[in-house]
Amino acid sequence: MVLSYKPLAEHFRAAVQRKGSRFGQVPAIVLTVLDGKITSQCKAIDLLAEKNPAYAAALVCRAAAACPSLRLSDDGLWIGRSDPFSPELVTKLLTDRENRVESVASGNGDEMHNLETTCSQFNRAFRFEAVYIPAYVKEELRTISLTALPDVYYLDTIANALGLQDTGQVFMSRQIGKAPDGSRLFWGARERLPVVKFPDVELLEQFEPSKIYRDICSQDGPMEALRNTGGRISRNERASFLVGHAIDGDAILATVGSTWTSDGRCIYDNFTLSCFHRLMLGRNPWGAYKLSRRSLLVADLPKVYTCRAHWQGASPKSLLADFCHQHRLSEAQYTCNDTQESCNSTAGGHSLEIGHTKGLMSMNNNGISKQGNPGSSKQGPFQCKVRVGSAGNKAPTYFQSDGFFRSRNDAIQSAALNALLSYGRWSGTGCLCSYFQNQDCCKSNGDFLGSNPQDSTVYKSDESSGQSEFLSFRVIAEEDTLGDRPPPGSMVFVSYTVNLIDEGSCCNGDNSSDMLLIHDLESQSDFKFELGVGAVIGQIDACVSQATVGQTLQFCLPVEALGVLFAASSELGENRQGLVLEYTVKLLKFEEAMEERIESSHFAPPLSKQRIEFARTMINALEAKTLVDLGCGSGSLLEALLREPNTLEYMIGIDISRKALIRGAKSLSASLAKQNAAHSIQSITLYEGSISAMDLRLRSPDLATCIEVVEHMDPEPLRKLGKSILGKLVPKVWLVSTPNIEYNPVIRGLEWDPESNSLNKPGPTVFPELTDSKKLMDMETQNLRNHDHRFEWTRAEFREWASLLASQYGYQVRFAGVGGDGEDDDNSPGFATQIAVFAHNGVVFPTFCQEAGVSKCDGSDSVPTATEVEMTDKRLETEQDPVSQLKELWQWTSPAHPAAIL
Repeated sequence: MVLSYKPLAEHFRAAVQRKGSRFGQVPAIVLTVLDGKITSQCKAIDLLAEKNPAYAAALVCRAAAACPSLRLSDDGLWIGRSDPFSPELVTKLLTDRENRVESVASGNGDEMHNLETTCSQFNRAFRFEAVYIPAYVKEELRTISLTALPDVYYLDTIANALGLQDTGQVFMSRQIGKAPDGSRLFWGARERLPVVKFPDVELLEQFEPSKIYRDICSQDGPMEALRNTGGRISRNERASFLVGHAIDGDAILATVGSTWTSDGRCIYDNFTLSCFHRLMLGRNPWGAYKLSRRSLLVADLPKVYTCRAHWQGASPKSLLADFCHQHRLSEAQYTCNDTQESCNSTAGGHSLEIGHTKGLMSMNNNGISKQGNPGSSKQGPFQCKVRVGSAGNKAPTYFQSDGFFRSRNDAIQSAALNALLSYGRWSGTGCLCSYFQNQDCCKSNGDFLGSNPQDSTVYKSDESSGQSEFLSFRVIAEEDTLGDRPPPGSMVFVSYTVNLIDEGSCCNGDNSSDMLLIHDLESQSDFKFELGVGAVIGQIDACVSQATVGQTLQFCLPVEALGVLFAASSELGENRQGLVLEYTVKLLKFEEAMEERIESSHFAPPLSKQRIEFARTMINALEAKTLVDLGCGSGSLLEALLREPNTLEYMIGIDISRKALIRGAKSLSASLAKQNAAHSIQSITLYEGSISAMDLRLRSPDLATCIEVVEHMDPEPLRKLGKSILGKLVPKVWLVSTPNIEYNPVIRGLEWDPESNSLNKPGPTVFPELTDSKKLMDMETQNLRNHDHRFEWTRAEFREWASLLASQYGYQVRFAGVGGDGEDDDNSPGFATQIAVFAHNGVVFPTFCQEAGVSKCDGSDSVPTATEVEMTDKRLETEQDPVSQLKELWQWTSPAHPAAIL
């Protein structure tokens, strides 16, 4: 007994109409795929039946052979009744068939909706389009037109299109997910089905699961597993990737047949190339994210997860769940651990240098644990690990979040994103190259490393040649009043339009409508993304980072990925040479990161400018010639120093983020092109690398700065920072700034309460809805100024950390700050930004460091004991030094001076 007659009605009607030995028989694959009850029973017998339709059909045929009321064809591809059909049943099936044809041909508008067929009034034939997928990957996909005649079984039509003599050899997949209802893949089966023996299951070699469905997480990826055909029919890689199991020979993707909702009628619908490409893109994390944002030509899967408020589109966790389901991987399992567990496993002893993790735990204790259970994993910060199972018998794969997060959900999403980015790598191989060439192109061109011999700028890159190209864009319109330029990390709002035009018209700047081949290929009027995390293609990111609010810019890109273009529009013709994409982007507005917004609204000038002015004053007071900016980001300090007179001659910036450095190179190049005579800089160099493992080539600069960096560091790199800077770089003076968590309540508009231990503890009149300790705890976990801060120190914690480093490496330390009154007592929150100035023994502190508001290390501070210092020194002696090889990314040299570093 079948579960439902409706999906099988068309096939039973064809069975009683068929002449000869096939009368009354139905293809075995039809019963296997279309009946839910049979499908469930096959899966219960062997899970391989879900992955391999041929094996499922073999199970059905094996059961049919043992059933006296059924008979099996000699080739094992057809199943029929042993007893002949009664004339009444035959008459009823044929009558239902005539009613079905009449219903489709003369139905009302609701019944004809979604059919999109062309009906000939003379022969009542329905034509519908399908996608033909050749097995040979170099042969292009194409649409074919199929004709559904009232007297012709639709599987006969598909068999003829595939070049098959026997309709029983036409295999079909289950319905394709996220495709129009009734969409299936059809392909030609082998001459015989697999051999099934009970109780043991034995398969012919060509159907062995290890041959046709290797682990998708394997090093070679699924496409490598599908290429080895052993000299048999060529494997159809594109079709195999789409349905998740091996497909041999050519295939057809069509929307045709009976469904649960068609009431036994056979429906036909056009299946376009556009729909096919979207399905293919949706099976890759990169493409699935683009589809979720409805932006195939602009959006990109971000490389970093910052916080829930900044993420747009489908979440990484949901994307990973869909990916695992599509490729038959076990459900992802997430495991989170809080900071205390991690710190206990890596720290130990009393020394802050053992983990500057003690400082991180202090943040935890001050921010949360004094209100709750110090060991509770609900308090965070959290680090997450995700386990993704294997489709085969191999070990599962693990992925970890990027450091610690104050929110458990953010840690989970970060781990899921790292898994997605890893799985996205293999999708650019084999038959899928045409879909993901644009991804690689956008990544490389987004770096925008180039050379301009006129300004003596040298760009270093060992990547592909595409990464040496310089993006050229032009301003085509701007408002009367322009706004500011968006800083990295801000949320930007843009409107954009993508047109397909002739390459010559783009180069000539001809924007006439006559030159547009396709207008509005893709457009959005209010598109939001986070700047600097890879949420859009590199060209858009660089373009917007150089724009000011109100400007409209335009640039062109070559047509690189035909799959993406077809997915965006089905109007493209066969001749695509000499065509380019014209992007028109307008920056509507931007929102700065929370930290900048809060500080800018509370201080004038903003704290960021006050910190830069403090560093500039220090440079001039020391008469420093060489500066190393540690964690320089996009080079805001270096760029500011070009605009103001100072004593510097050589500037070096170091950061771990390549994208931030590239933005900095662009900004510095633009500033240097203005020929500003305020500076005496001879050379500027940007290095890519970690500041926790310093390069000895940069040893002994006059001044090193570390402005608002340490609070972004995880415990392990932070633990190594002191030895890297004071032990290896050995600057004459090191300037370190970091937020003062005790000032946060003032910034948030609350009154200072010394009894609250510097924490924002609102009373009932401020947040009346926070009535229980859990809600208060959740609010306090968000007490830091920026979602990306791993911690923030109190004044006592910061001084303890700095004093220990100074004692270990023979430095003196003084403390200062900017923002606020700076009163250094228990009745005042102190400075908003606290600063430590380390000076090597023998170096005289600048005069302004002796003024009021600047304190030095004395007996009242938490200075480490001699025992603590000795224990730390012994541990540092036995610890293996990290080896650093900073990568020179960009260099500018004054034409009047030869290049020199320090």
